[in-house]
Amino acid sequence: MKKLLLTILVSLMWSNISIAEVIFDKWKINANEAAVRVEKLGESDLSGAFTYALLKKNNKCDLMTIYFSSMSNGKYDLKELLGLKIPIKINGMGPIEAMIANTRPAFDAKTIATLDLSKEQIDKVKNLQNVTIQIGDPRPIDGYDFESVAEKIKIDFVKVDEFDPSEYFSNLSVTWDLSKNRAAVDKGRSMCNGYSDKKITSESNESVTVKTGGTNEKKYSLFGVFIGDDVNDYQPSNKDYIPGTFIIQPPKPNKDFILYYAGIDKKNNNIVWIGGIHKKNYPLGNQLTTKKMLSVATKCRFDNKEYVRMIAKGKQFEEFNYDMDDFNERLDLNELYIFDGDKVDYSNMNIKFTISIGCINKDGTIIEGEEVGARAHIKLFDFRNIDQLKKEEDERIKNEKDNSGLN
Repeated sequence: MKKLLLTILVSLMWSNISIAEVIFDKWKINANEAAVRVEKLGESDLSGAFTYALLKKNNKCDLMTIYFSSMSNGKYDLKELLGLKIPIKINGMGPIEAMIANTRPAFDAKTIATLDLSKEQIDKVKNLQNVTIQIGDPRPIDGYDFESVAEKIKIDFVKVDEFDPSEYFSNLSVTWDLSKNRAAVDKGRSMCNGYSDKKITSESNESVTVKTGGTNEKKYSLFGVFIGDDVNDYQPSNKDYIPGTFIIQPPKPNKDFILYYAGIDKKNNNIVWIGGIHKKNYPLGNQLTTKKMLSVATKCRFDNKEYVRMIAKGKQFEEFNYDMDDFNERLDLNELYIFDGDKVDYSNMNIKFTISIGCINKDGTIIEGEEVGARAHIKLFDFRNIDQLKKEEDERIKNEKDNSGLN
């Protein structure tokens, strides 16, 4: 029963029906009905977040619980260890008692599908879990010594006779930079009484209504480029930086992006999806391993998921429904579905659009001479005719193949 109650409590605090989210000096602050999470991503490969969970009560936050998360090594299902007390050291001090509070898959199936992995590697990645670990009980915010951990903080798992962390975790030591932690918590505390005063808007996406064959049709856009328009309206170039797409010139470019592209329906050149590539490069360094690529991609997504939320919260999607299910919390999720009406239904019939962020580098470099790295690709995809488009594309590819001598 204690384990069940713990799971329910932590699940509520990590619920992704988000009231508001802001970014404050590299701290991510996420509010829901139960808590305000103030968190910072770790510095080492595939490390998780350090979190101050500010507990809501009577429209204010007086107490907080401290958590950190770490990646499992995939050997075991750590759900069996929920509620287990384990020893850790903080900046060499301790051991201190901590508790395994929650687990969830580290990577979703769609993210895994984007990676060039063998079946054996895929099986290993599927077993990885992101493990949330609680440090101590809820404590008063006022009076807590934030300054003592306001810079670098290092947490080490400690091996004891009853618990060998190397059997369960990929990284036995994780480091965070907690600079400006008190200011970030104060910012989060200001959100405890309801919605944040920050308005997320974008002038780069809007919808228009046009007459087509005597009927009104609503068209949707990103960077001023409308889905359904002829790609030739946007000065397309087939430089083919990204295979199967056209580089385009959008009417409403964003200062944070350096390249824009579109995918088309090949039978009529109409735009099916629109994408933009962010200007910030995340260097991969000399060690181009799968682990390094995943780590850099995770950091890239963490820094840039706000663009997905900005698009979804634009006026053009007010009549639709989107579920932030795990999107705000899980760093591996890279796609937000836009549904028709108020029903969350993942069948193709009900999904109208997807907004995605991709950070896996498959395309080389954009700027000549720059270091190979990952950039955020933000994309709006029209899902309304996906089945018909797929059928037509499969038929087109089939007809283009030379079957001489094959039948």
